[in-house]
Formats: sequence, structure tokens, C-alpha cells
Amino acid sequence: METKKYIAMKLKEFREDRKLKQDELGALMTPPRGGATISSWETGRTTPDADAMINLCQIFEAEITDFFPSNRERPIISLTQEERKVIECYRSSTKEGKAAIEATAKAMARL
Repeated sequence: METKKYIAMKLKEFREDRKLKQDELGALMTPPRGGATISSWETGRTTPDADAMINLCQIFEAEITDFFPSNRERPIISLTQEERKVIECYRSSTKEGKAAIEATAKAMARL
């Protein structure tokens, strides 16, 4: 996929995951941007400049590499902020804590 289109797709995905409207995302940016600018980025008509990309990473708590396609042949999975928090908790847990998290996740998945 062309990088410009990939950036557009990821931007829209991050925004929608956080249930933000285009104008709401624009208002969070420094300097603020209009909804039309966000729309232009999401359709790939234009691309955010480097400063805007850094600002978007801060807003979405994302890495800059999340906005670019990977050269590896693996499915690209975008995590929500809540999913990232669960992973952080898991990684910082003890061996016993990890086992408990895994057991809870398996039990909840059966519901």
C-alpha cells in the first residue's frame, strides 16, 4: 500500500478508535486544525507535516512507526489505548500475575 494512503488509513483508524470527530481531533492539535484539514489527511489528499505527525503521536499515545507500513509480512494490528494498558500491566506482572491475567482472559473470552 502506498505510504500516503497508509498514513491516511491509520489516522482515521486511530481517530475512530477514540470516538473523536474530525473537528474534535483538530481542536486537540497544537496549533489547532480544522475538521477540513483532518478530512484532507484522512482521504490522502494531503499528508500531515512532521510536526503534525509528532503531535498526532502524542494525542494517540502512538509510535511514529504506527503510521507507516511495516516491511515485515505480518498482519498489522492497531491496539486501542485500553489494549495497550492491559499489555503494559501484563508485562510488568510477576510470573504468577501473568498466569492470573491469562486465566482471566481465557475465562472472559468464553462468555
